[in-house]
Amino acid sequence: MKIFSRRLVVVGTLWIASALIVSGVAQGSEWDSNIRAGAAKVIITPGTTAEGAPEYEDHTPVFMAGFDVGRAATGVHDDLFARAAVLDIGGTRVALVTLDLVGYMVEEVQDIRYLLPKELQIDRLIVASTHNHEGPDTIGLWGWVDDQWPFLHAGTNDLYLLTLKRKIIEAVELAVADLRFAGLRAATTMTDDLDLIRDSREPEIIDQKLTILQAVALGEDGEVITSLVNWSNHPEVLWDENTLLTADYPGYLCTRLEEQWGGTSLFISGALGGLLTPIVTAHTFEEAERVGTLVADRATEAINAASPQLLLNTTLTIRSNDAVDIFLMNPMFRTVNELWRRSFRTLYNCGPFEWFCRDIRTEVNLLSIDGLIQFVSVPGEIVPELSYDILKELDAPHQILIGLGCDELGYILPVYRYQCNGEDPRICWPTTERDFEYPDSFFDPGDHYEETMSVGPGAAPVIMGAIFDLIAAEQAGK
Repeated sequence: MKIFSRRLVVVGTLWIASALIVSGVAQGSEWDSNIRAGAAKVIITPGTTAEGAPEYEDHTPVFMAGFDVGRAATGVHDDLFARAAVLDIGGTRVALVTLDLVGYMVEEVQDIRYLLPKELQIDRLIVASTHNHEGPDTIGLWGWVDDQWPFLHAGTNDLYLLTLKRKIIEAVELAVADLRFAGLRAATTMTDDLDLIRDSREPEIIDQKLTILQAVALGEDGEVITSLVNWSNHPEVLWDENTLLTADYPGYLCTRLEEQWGGTSLFISGALGGLLTPIVTAHTFEEAERVGTLVADRATEAINAASPQLLLNTTLTIRSNDAVDIFLMNPMFRTVNELWRRSFRTLYNCGPFEWFCRDIRTEVNLLSIDGLIQFVSVPGEIVPELSYDILKELDAPHQILIGLGCDELGYILPVYRYQCNGEDPRICWPTTERDFEYPDSFFDPGDHYEETMSVGPGAAPVIMGAIFDLIAAEQAGK
């Protein structure tokens, strides 16, 4: 049985001569660098009433994403941001944007790429969410249930999503305006001694790696333009009883780095599946600050200890697959898709002409800064055991896995994590769609919550296969 189809579109190194002329980028400068960097951040917190309760422009409540449905925000503890970093290396320009949100879908990212002003000369835009559980619902799964019509109403707000697109574009525009000649440096360390991560589901596999990339302005002041931090831990120090909008520990982490280094900091969530979640004494803002501060300080220690030489001349290659097609097996998500399609929207990117949403389309990306670091974007919450298989194929000294990169498909799990034929999944290998079993109740999944929040067992092999194709193309192109 054919469970999925896949089409590959590879974008190689993008050398655009006209961009060098229009933007005034030289192959060398007085510092002999072909790297420019800029960064900016823009507030994306929904508006509030006179009493301080968050509401959208159409005066509807802000439903918070994560945990239970119907959790309406009652206030704002700290602002949410769209944080942008733009790197221009030899005329090839990429924009990385992180959002203090639970997730951001691929159709939204593709719209923004189309809407980006051409004069910004962005060759590739990557948008990733921190997977914050204390911000507005931008997917639709955490709305409310009507007593008269007992079905979930989407928690998204169209006006906010439209405003969010404008804010992301604004952040990229400000980052481009901030472009300066720069050098790059990176460091990788571990956080296991901090005792901040636990895996709530067997087998216990925890990714303790912490990677930081900095762009440093060239000149007398040596100002840090941006710091990018990659770490794998769910942003859910705050819990379901909280109704105040907050960026959770990534907000405190970025604030701490900006206090120490200046510039704009971005937090990139890594492999969150499994499920990797914070070890805390209580679900409080004080604990969120503690976690964020500890991780930020460890990143600073790593840079200071390594004292890495600034990289001034290098190349940037961008490889992308915009047509990764995955068979949607999850029966709950199929039902949501079909019901929402009647309202001219879907949970996943099903394509405009496919009435029955059986295949969904997503994307993967590979960014390579020669001699320093490689980025791989994964469209969901991948488990560490799979992320290890991806990162070990890369050949750069440092690696960043961009979790929830340009999409949020939910958990990306190995096939053996799924129940099949009523047997232990470790000794059972399903051969057809019907061999897989989901819990009887999606609202009481027991030990199999992650399966209920995944598109299906076909996701991992398809996504990883697409990524391995990009890596192979990169290595063959050298």
